[in-house]
Amino acid sequence: MTENDKTKIIELRKKGYGYGQISLELNIPRSSISTFCKRNDIDVGSIDRYVFCRNCEKVIKLESKKKPRMFCSDECRVNWWNAHQSKVNKKAIYEFDCPACGKHFTTYGNAKQKYCSHACYIITRYKRGNGKNE
Repeated sequence: MTENDKTKIIELRKKGYGYGQISLELNIPRSSISTFCKRNDIDVGSIDRYVFCRNCEKVIKLESKKKPRMFCSDECRVNWWNAHQSKVNKKAIYEFDCPACGKHFTTYGNAKQKYCSHACYIITRYKRGNGKNE
């Protein structure tokens, strides 16, 4: 069953169509339609606004006067964002020069980071190794 079929089933149920009528119209087995409706708690006229979860495509009922949800659960939200790292809008990227080795590096989310690695921190802290601070 495609997402388009799911959308049509919800629209037809909202209009008051029964499982048999929807089955004839969309050429989908009646049992598949009734199973989909029961699993997603879709009853005649019960859905005013709906969306599909971005991760598992489960139907999410939207509550009035609340921000629309994109995911059905925290688990789906975490899984989707981990799979779509490129869509994360990273605004807190900082650039520094390491005082120990002089290397230019970037870090995400930590504006106070000074060193490019723990090894460089140790070199500067205890003034040993081949760092600039000798």
